[in-house]
Amino acid sequence: MTKDRPGAVWGKKHYNIQDVSQYHLEPAPFIVDAVPFLKENNVKTILDAGCGQGRNSLYLKKQNFEIISADASKEACELTKQLFQKNGFELSPINSELQNISEVHSNSVDAVVCVTVLTHILDPEIVLKEFYRILKPGGLIIADLANTKDSTYPIISKSGTPLGKNVFLEEGTNVKYFEDSEDVGALFHRFKVLSAQDIAFEEPPHPGSRPYKHEHSSFVITAQK
Repeated sequence: MTKDRPGAVWGKKHYNIQDVSQYHLEPAPFIVDAVPFLKENNVKTILDAGCGQGRNSLYLKKQNFEIISADASKEACELTKQLFQKNGFELSPINSELQNISEVHSNSVDAVVCVTVLTHILDPEIVLKEFYRILKPGGLIIADLANTKDSTYPIISKSGTPLGKNVFLEEGTNVKYFEDSEDVGALFHRFKVLSAQDIAFEEPPHPGSRPYKHEHSSFVITAQK
């Protein structure tokens, strides 16, 4: 019996409805807030790493950035492509595990955004090393990692299988929660950390995965290569 790769498990769990209009399509609030900063720093090309159904990719495209979208889930890539087509754009998302996005050249993008992704990777430092490779010198990364104030924490800490301190296996996928921003900042040791914010934002129900309204609480890191 062949074990599914993480992206396949994630796709079956979170992106098992093929109509993109059934998904929450508003961008993450901290991505919206970051747009003036990105423009002030002359960012042109952005990699949306772990693009999901494409909500942040589309928003950034509409802000006139050049977008590269990548996700380990084939289903997510199809949804992102569908979303762009519905909005009059063409995009061919890259279906790739994030620790080795070989289709993206070294030193080739101005910024990476990574929303609600690193929380689900047991060793996010491997993925951050790949982002460092991809970014141009002086390039920016904006990424979040869930903290223990997240509304899903008391649910998953009870229903999931413990893998370590604040780390759980939930229905085939990993979830890792952080307690303090210094621990998160340490993961970005290759970068210059510009800011570490503790933010909360509400999410509506997600079809196919979390059928209930929930509040995310995350450490958002902005860093520079």
